[in-house]
Amino acid sequence: MNIKASLISLNTNQLEYKQVSDLVYKEFYCTPKTSHQSGSYLNYRTMEKFYVRLFVAYCILFHPVSESNAQSETPEVKHRKVTFSAKGIPLYEVFKSFTRQTKVNFFYSSDDIDADEIITEEFENISIDKALHKLFDGRGLTWDYGTNAVYFKRDTKPPEQTAITWKLPARKVTDTIRPRKIAGQVLNKSGNPVIGATVALNGGIHGQCTNGQGRFSFDGVQGDATVTVSSIGYWGKVVGITGKTTYIEIELKDYVHEMKPIDIVSTGYETVSKDSSTGSFAKVDSKLFNQQSGTYVLSRIPFIANSVAKIPEHLNPTGTKLTVRGLSTFSGLKEPLIILDKFPYYGDPDNINPNDVESITVLKDAAATSIWGARAGNGVIVITTKKSAYKQPLTVTLNANVTMVNKPDLFSISDMRPADYISIERELFNRGHYNGRFTNPTRFALNPVVKIFLDEREKKITPTEASALLDKWRNVDVRHDYSKYLYKNALNQQYAVNLSGGGEKHAYLLSLGIDRNKSALDEKYNRATLQLAQTFEVIKNLEFSANIYLIKSTTVSGAPAYELYKRSQLPLYTQLKDAEGNDLSLGTYNSAYRQEFLDTLGRGMLMDWGYYPLQNYLHEQKTTEMRHGNAQLGLSYKLNNGLSFSVEYNYQQQKTESSQLFDRQSFFARDLVNRFSQLNYDNNTVKYIVPKGAIRDFTSNNLVAQDVRGQISFGRKFRKHRFTGITGLQVSKVTTDAGAYRIFGINEAGTSNSDIDFANTYRNIASGKMEDIPNKSMSDGTDIRYVSIYTNTTYTLNDRYGISLSGRGDIMNAFGVNTRNKLKPLWASGLSWKISNEEFYQSKWLPYLKVRLTYGKSGNVDANRIGEATIRYLGQNPLVNSGYATIENAFNPEWRWEEVTMLNAGVDFKLNKDKLTGSVEFFRKNSNDLYNQVAVESTTGMGSIMLNTGKMTSSGIDVDLNANNRIGKFIITTNLVLNVYKDRIIGIKSKDKLTAGELTAGTPTGRDEFPVYALFTYKSAKLDPVTGEARGFLNGQPSSNYQAILDSTQVDDLLYMGNMLPKVSGSLGNTISWRGFSITGRFIYKFGYVFLRKSIGYEALANGLTGHGSYYKRWKKKGDEAYTTVPALVFPPKDGQDLFYGSSSDLSTKGDHIRLKYLNLSYDLYQYKIGNAAFKHIQCYIILNDVGIIWKANKEGIDPDYQGMRVPMGITLGTRFTF
Repeated sequence: MNIKASLISLNTNQLEYKQVSDLVYKEFYCTPKTSHQSGSYLNYRTMEKFYVRLFVAYCILFHPVSESNAQSETPEVKHRKVTFSAKGIPLYEVFKSFTRQTKVNFFYSSDDIDADEIITEEFENISIDKALHKLFDGRGLTWDYGTNAVYFKRDTKPPEQTAITWKLPARKVTDTIRPRKIAGQVLNKSGNPVIGATVALNGGIHGQCTNGQGRFSFDGVQGDATVTVSSIGYWGKVVGITGKTTYIEIELKDYVHEMKPIDIVSTGYETVSKDSSTGSFAKVDSKLFNQQSGTYVLSRIPFIANSVAKIPEHLNPTGTKLTVRGLSTFSGLKEPLIILDKFPYYGDPDNINPNDVESITVLKDAAATSIWGARAGNGVIVITTKKSAYKQPLTVTLNANVTMVNKPDLFSISDMRPADYISIERELFNRGHYNGRFTNPTRFALNPVVKIFLDEREKKITPTEASALLDKWRNVDVRHDYSKYLYKNALNQQYAVNLSGGGEKHAYLLSLGIDRNKSALDEKYNRATLQLAQTFEVIKNLEFSANIYLIKSTTVSGAPAYELYKRSQLPLYTQLKDAEGNDLSLGTYNSAYRQEFLDTLGRGMLMDWGYYPLQNYLHEQKTTEMRHGNAQLGLSYKLNNGLSFSVEYNYQQQKTESSQLFDRQSFFARDLVNRFSQLNYDNNTVKYIVPKGAIRDFTSNNLVAQDVRGQISFGRKFRKHRFTGITGLQVSKVTTDAGAYRIFGINEAGTSNSDIDFANTYRNIASGKMEDIPNKSMSDGTDIRYVSIYTNTTYTLNDRYGISLSGRGDIMNAFGVNTRNKLKPLWASGLSWKISNEEFYQSKWLPYLKVRLTYGKSGNVDANRIGEATIRYLGQNPLVNSGYATIENAFNPEWRWEEVTMLNAGVDFKLNKDKLTGSVEFFRKNSNDLYNQVAVESTTGMGSIMLNTGKMTSSGIDVDLNANNRIGKFIITTNLVLNVYKDRIIGIKSKDKLTAGELTAGTPTGRDEFPVYALFTYKSAKLDPVTGEARGFLNGQPSSNYQAILDSTQVDDLLYMGNMLPKVSGSLGNTISWRGFSITGRFIYKFGYVFLRKSIGYEALANGLTGHGSYYKRWKKKGDEAYTTVPALVFPPKDGQDLFYGSSSDLSTKGDHIRLKYLNLSYDLYQYKIGNAAFKHIQCYIILNDVGIIWKANKEGIDPDYQGMRVPMGITLGTRFTF
């Protein structure tokens, strides 16, 4: 009988062998003997005898029932009966079935038995012994029976004696043999160290155990030798070494076949096996999820999780900006439903700590999403946090990392050079463009260069002095000052600790996370998370669970971004500090006032009216504090017949409070105080309508959500049939309220007793106009209630054929008065066929093949749009001195849910030994009753209302491939995510269509038979070869009459350039592992889409001095039209020139590109000891984030994802400890 296998069987029978054997093994076999004992260590034979004695003693102590008595209660192992139809299934599945029927476990070596071998046999109520003879006769195998165990072996010697032997070369008597040191390392087949392996030299004369890195060494070795290695769970091995060898590596093979893992996914209502499901899922496990670093959970999954994409920033997406299988609507909510541990997460998903996430499952087709009903039309993302289990020892995991990001390169933004701005201003000055500003009573500020031109014209300075001053400004670029004084390197810190364990009737988890981020503009973000999960077995089969998740975050604003500076229309040659390092006061081009005017306006009685950008943001800090609490309580009872009952309650509250303080030194406060001051020049007094002091804006948003769910679950299997299912009722309520107000005149003590008159208007001291004092009062609130009834059932026959049915009915109070519109019944059905389990299927190279087909309906809803008439109060109207409001929702008794119907067909496959696994799926969606703005009569007081009038269709292909290969000691795993997608609008009535101007603005709704995000442009007639002007078509002829072209162009005259969402997207990840080292790279690709690139606009250049870098590619002379599409500089620019050229076909650009998303380098140590601290696992990792674009189709050098400033790469350094 195989002694090792017998001892292993004790563990299988829950006799706690491992605890006993590990203790004995360490105390008697791996510990040096005392000095009075002979020899240094116990030898191998002594240990084997000890195991035999231990086994006998253990059986006597813990099995007092005699063998005969035991057999009287339970049939002898070899005579236990089995029934099975093994037609085209792997051998390991046969063993699993035998174990379920007889409680007998099977132990074998992968060298003797191929567990993946396809078996075709019928077993009908025969003994185990007969079944094994049918399977293995003639294969040179024999087997022994133990207590609830069968041990396979070859007919020759037992495993311990069948080790590899080496024939050692004969040594000459005349050789001089010097003692030497021999060192080595014991590894498993994955290249990881085997800790605690027994290593003996020359048949047991010397022996020791490998350390935490699997290493060993012997001193004083002479000549040739043999090294014997053994370890529980591995086959023993003997290695011969010659007289010159000083270092060896020994690889052990696994002794017991590892059962293939079952891929479990969560739907939010239940966990299911992908193998037995008909639905479509994509799963991101903890290993894949943690290949990236970052503060936010959802930022890690676009294009990594199959079918999950992100809408580009230039399309102005809202919410999470994510899509699952593209779009299902064009005016409604486009983001998927987020589930956190069984319930919808109503808060901001960015609150969730990534260190608390165990896995993420994406529900893609109708069979998977229909359980979530009318809120699942855009797909569902299920986030499962870490939990513990019963009978688990205390495990502590620590994770700490720091991410460093270089400050951005402002010169990567395509802008004109300051010297060219100055030349443009000279041209504008000579043409009289600024004359109105010189005499304007509002005294707009003048740019310093324009002031030089004016002083030169008025002979206040000489032309030579003017030229010298202009040369100075030509060498100034505000981006230097921004980079030097405002932008810094960003630093993000993340720390997390997780404690989990469980006893016989109690499981617990405690996690704490801390994030401390400082952005490149010194914005600070701090987050603390706390999770406490408890599970109790109150009585047998009755379980109570409680989970509390608390989050607190604080954000403190930093410096203004460079993009905000550009929008303030200050020239690029602006200086923020003078030569002596003093902060300079700046006038904004369109709002602040000329300094000479301000110096005399108040005769010294007003507050300083200067704007100091390097100091002002320090006086206008905004602090946002968010508190989120999520509590779940659950009670479940399981019956022995497969039924279980559960009741769960979920409570969420998120409160966000924002306070922006404009202290008395801020420009905002000083400007308001000065603007409404009433001066009395006779007695030099000032009446302050807006009192001196700080101004504080408060905003608050509060969300409370409650869900109660009662559910019945069942799962039964008998003979060839398996039934699983759930049915339940859920009631949900979500309320929100928001408010805002402003306090004036806050003193140093932080109090205010100022009473502001918002009802009347007051004269602006600078402009002379009557204005109202800006107020910020606002209140808002919603109350949404749902009632949902749902059921989901799956039936499987003979582990080959599967059918699923699900249904759900949702009722929501937001819909029309008609009851039929309040209730939305939805359903889905699915079929699956595991072809590889059929008798006729004999393929060895493709042992697993399954096909799936599903069809069903889900829905989509925007809770902010309801069927009742609502108004929104907008404040005080200064023209009529009374409050005013706007109609937000019109009365619509026919208002109803959006409906999404989806067909999905998929194939799952596995090659021999899982060298390649994957799935290929095709889907088609039809969306009906989509929300869309429809024009109405102007007499209604509304220009348009939202109705259910839209229809669209979409289709696509999802491919997911996983390859596992080994080259020598290198293990290579590859993951390919490939998504193909297209959509088109098929149902917008003529009155719903947009105009040509609206279509060219990139609005995500538009024309029948075109994509939702279609790019339409004005047709370009190329540049005029004589003047270089941009041209379009007017009455079929090339023309530069832009306004006439804009007015006359019809929708059918526009050019369709392509979809602004990629047709093909995905990622390719590759991991190379060697011993404890791993390096992973992930490439993201997007193909088959276009975008409208930015270019020079001469109207904007003349009016606001915003000039794009394409200015240098402009037409300058005849013949340039063959090389450029940028029009010539012509002043004054024609009306409509920027609008036409900015939306012309000349600027349509291919967006195809490939980028390296991240690189991850890690090193893992197992069972490692540092001092007195023993660790189960230590991992050190380095991650390069947003490495950069490596190929792009466009020739302009534009990164399609970041059309402005280039995103800098970040580097993360971190470590994880588990003990």
